[in-house]
Amino acid sequence: MDEESRNLIDYLDYLRYIKKFSPHTVKAYNQDIRQFLDYFREGKLKVDKQNIRDFITEIFLRTKKKTTAARK
Repeated sequence: MDEESRNLIDYLDYLRYIKKFSPHTVKAYNQDIRQFLDYFREGKLKVDKQNIRDFITEIFLRTKKKTTAARK
């Protein structure tokens, strides 16, 4: 398991056990973070302000939902 995966598991455990988030919320966080990481991996993009904005814009254009884009 790579460091990125371990960090994600640790963060999700923190949300689940320390912050007491619901299983549904933890699942949503997991999906959102994986989608974000995949976007940058596939595009071989640097994580910077402009690329993050581009990611959110792409989500909005794909879903047409402001709430989904805002959650990301």
